[in-house]
Amino acid sequence: MKKDKKIFNVVMILVLLVAPVAGILFMDAPAGVEGNDATFFKAAIGLGFGLLAGAVFAIVWLVKRLFGK
Repeated sequence: MKKDKKIFNVVMILVLLVAPVAGILFMDAPAGVEGNDATFFKAAIGLGFGLLAGAVFAIVWLVKRLFGK
């Protein structure tokens, strides 16, 4: 139980902290967006993808916990 909770917490922290940074580093802003706006835009895109991945992980984790017994 504690191991599952620790794994869940680590994944959620990665989703919220690492995804925006990965977005800033590896994604491109759309054409016409420049400067600080582009940085914030890329961070928002990264956070969006991270939240989507986190939601999928949370649903899979919940289904596994509910029906895995």
